[in-house]
Amino acid sequence: MKLKQLTEKLLDKWFIKLLCLAIAIGLYVFHQVSAIEKRSFVVPLTMIENGSVTHVDGKKKSVTVTIRANADQITQVHSSDISASVNLDALPKSGEYSVPVNIDINPELLLNNPFEIKVSPEYVKVQVEKKSVAYIKVSPSIVGECLYGYEVTKVQVEPEYVEVIGPESLLQNTAEIKTEMIEVDNARSSFTINVNCKEISNAIDIKNKGPYAVTVEIDAIELQKDFEKVPVDLKGLNANLSLKGTAPEITLKLEGNMASLETYEIPKNAIYVDVSTIHEPGTYELPVLISLPSYYKVLEKSVENVSVTLEEVSLSSAVYDANANMILE
Repeated sequence: MKLKQLTEKLLDKWFIKLLCLAIAIGLYVFHQVSAIEKRSFVVPLTMIENGSVTHVDGKKKSVTVTIRANADQITQVHSSDISASVNLDALPKSGEYSVPVNIDINPELLLNNPFEIKVSPEYVKVQVEKKSVAYIKVSPSIVGECLYGYEVTKVQVEPEYVEVIGPESLLQNTAEIKTEMIEVDNARSSFTINVNCKEISNAIDIKNKGPYAVTVEIDAIELQKDFEKVPVDLKGLNANLSLKGTAPEITLKLEGNMASLETYEIPKNAIYVDVSTIHEPGTYELPVLISLPSYYKVLEKSVENVSVTLEEVSLSSAVYDANANMILE
């Protein structure tokens, strides 16, 4: 009797009761769905290529990873917890392939419930070529200008070559691997600096990026300059003698540091003949002597010897010179 009464009560107004149950379930589901939030991350794509081929496109690829979880759980997810990769190890030969994207995520996050992961795109197209090894010259990147009058004369890199791995076609067209920037602004002396190599493509793997010892040799720029009609001085002239006529002249060509030589003027008495041992008037053929700074090299001179005529100093001239000296004193 009791069972019959219970059945009658359940069936009484059953449509309304069923509708209420459906509404309750709907409200529960709505509450659960509304509590779930969505968050997206752009993740760089790593190429795993331990096989016989490697990717050709040097541009970095990325995928979008979307996470769905409860609001309090999704705040615990960070981009560092997610990584994306494609595995090229099984690809047999050169060509274009559509490869699935693999997602790795911090295992602790997977304990959350609910927790959904979606990646877009799920497959990426990858162009691959046979992997090759080459030894390419390391080229230093010199920038700037030395101090005026100086120049870079030689650059040496140690070691000179670097091992690289990448697509065969790319390596065949790669003549050099550049270093980081080396500045020589206002430099006037040689120096050695340690720098790394710069990446030229994500498709090329540089096995040893550095540091490399780069020696930059800097030398003064040499200039040649002509000096014409330079008067020849008489050194050690006896007081009783004087030069007859005008002093002889010669032409010189000097070589030296451009920065100083281009404005250099030969000082008086730097070009001379030694007459200190001459005590009698007459005409003498004497060697031309030169006294210049050691950093200037005499390349040419118009004559080796000059003719000098000496005469006795007249009495009137001697008295005049003596009086002039007394006035000056």
